[in-house]
Amino acid sequence: MNETFAIQEISKKNEGIDALEKLMLDELPPALEELTHTFTPELYSRTWKAKAGTIWVSRVHKTCHQFVILEGALSVWIDGKETYYEAPYHGITKPGTRRILYIFEDTTWVTFHSNPDNLNEDEIVELITEKHDNKLFSEEDKRLLAAIRSNIETKYLTT
Repeated sequence: MNETFAIQEISKKNEGIDALEKLMLDELPPALEELTHTFTPELYSRTWKAKAGTIWVSRVHKTCHQFVILEGALSVWIDGKETYYEAPYHGITKPGTRRILYIFEDTTWVTFHSNPDNLNEDEIVELITEKHDNKLFSEEDKRLLAAIRSNIETKYLTT
């Protein structure tokens, strides 16, 4: 079974994605991302940067929103279907989307979200994505993941 087919099958169900997340945490070196949060009146954008050779699992998205891939190349699996993206690319995320991403080239991906109440990044993440608790993670796994995430390089741009 080749890797593409395996990821395609894994991405069909949340249980498969959870198993992939557990495998990634147990077997792969941590992949660190860079985030830039940009706030203007009633609009929030999030710029996400990931390095080539890394694999990612997204949260489940609650809202329909636009995204732009500014640089890079990657494969994205949603519900068992693989799509290859190469910058520049402009697309739309639909509600219910949970992605597996494999980064071929360093990638910069920007999402845009309505923010009429001018929420901060933690509040808007809760508004636009579903919290998903991976039932395969032990308490030790959760602490390890929190420690890894605390090393994310985060920047802010505001008016």
